[in-house]
Amino acid sequence: MNFINIVECGIVIRRQALLSKFIDIDRLSAVLEFDAPLDMSADLISFGPCFGGEATDELTRRLEAVGLQYVDDFFVFSGEFPMWCKFKVGINTD
Repeated sequence: MNFINIVECGIVIRRQALLSKFIDIDRLSAVLEFDAPLDMSADLISFGPCFGGEATDELTRRLEAVGLQYVDDFFVFSGEFPMWCKFKVGINTD
């Protein structure tokens, strides 16, 4: 299993969801107004940080506007974490 880096107030998207809706990385980067993803694997892609709740709410609306569904296709990783923690995420293949 491949794991990708994620950050607080970051967004994780399933690549299969992008493929099924014909959304490529360039279009996704434009929708989210990021130059490039934070990290990616064959299954997942992450962007961030988004700098707070208002920003993540706006990006959630933009992703939903292009046809992605919150939780099924993407999620926002947020919480209060110490700076000494690093998080990674992988896709569940069970």
